[in-house]
Amino acid sequence: MAKSESPEPGIIDSAVLAQLESDTSRDTLKHLIRAYVEETRLRIERMVQALARNDMTLLGRDAHSLKSSSQTFGARKLGSLAAELEEAIADGRLQAASDIMERLPQLASDSLLTIEALLAT
Repeated sequence: MAKSESPEPGIIDSAVLAQLESDTSRDTLKHLIRAYVEETRLRIERMVQALARNDMTLLGRDAHSLKSSSQTFGARKLGSLAAELEEAIADGRLQAASDIMERLPQLASDSLLTIEALLAT
């Protein structure tokens, strides 16, 4: 995504972040978000590699983890797409899983950029 473009509206549920901040602290939230962003970037790379190796077990496990962590931090669209991927793999719909993986890295990138921008405000 070019820097001049804005990510899709509603990509991050800021109410979830506000609740996390209320439940913890601003500093704790920043620490948690940094860990989520770093782990998600690594996870997406692992997922792309798993798909290339046709390792559906690893891909499914990472899809499940991505779904859960993304929902926790308000990245609802990313969490939903990860859930679709997890379901496609569980159902043996490998072409559907491959199609989802074509969209997942960009949505993850957009989501992470948005969450980092929200945290900086």
